[in-house]
Amino acid sequence: GVRSQETHAYDLDSVFAMLRRLDEPDRTLVATAAFTGLRKGELKGLQWEDYSGVTLTVNHSMWRGFLGEPKSDASRAVVPVIPMLRGILDEHRIHSGNPASGFVFRGTRLGHPINPDNLAHDRIQPALNRCLVCGKAQGKPHVGHVYQRDPKLPSWHGWHAFRRGLATNLHAMGINDMIIQKIMRHTDVAITQKCYIKTLPSAVGAAMAKFDDLVCSKSAEVVQ
Repeated sequence: GVRSQETHAYDLDSVFAMLRRLDEPDRTLVATAAFTGLRKGELKGLQWEDYSGVTLTVNHSMWRGFLGEPKSDASRAVVPVIPMLRGILDEHRIHSGNPASGFVFRGTRLGHPINPDNLAHDRIQPALNRCLVCGKAQGKPHVGHVYQRDPKLPSWHGWHAFRRGLATNLHAMGINDMIIQKIMRHTDVAITQKCYIKTLPSAVGAAMAKFDDLVCSKSAEVVQ
């Protein structure tokens, strides 16, 4: 329900379970949301000009079909891209025709970005809501039995749960909350910037490197 979406945080097991089930470009969109903490509007507004190959710079946010400024000055910032996500984004770029500009996640209409909510409704949720008995999606004919959702598959709790999940996963790893505020680009980071500006850049890099180690270990479990 709505309350669940407001409070849920995806753990890494759920993220990787989704990545195993999804096709492109859904898989890349979910990976980007999970490993950067970008907001839904920032994902929509993301352009190839914002990607250096090492970082993403949040320059835009889409809101109700309009490309505008990020949520706040703190939101307009450089986001580290862990090596695993770089590989996923680079592969997505090649499959997209190796564009130098334009939206990273293109919609069906020329020059328009993808609609994450429509994508979640039309493709992600059907991929996750599978029958335990026959494996078919919910809503499909289930001959000889009643649909029963496979509880081993992760449940969908909305896009913001990826952002909440990144902060939760970093906190669980013992990363200082002030560093997490910097990574999440929250507006209340002003005091953090004032007091810790000389140490934050290296600390942020170290935190994301530690996060990448955890992501890679989970990834290795998936492919075994």
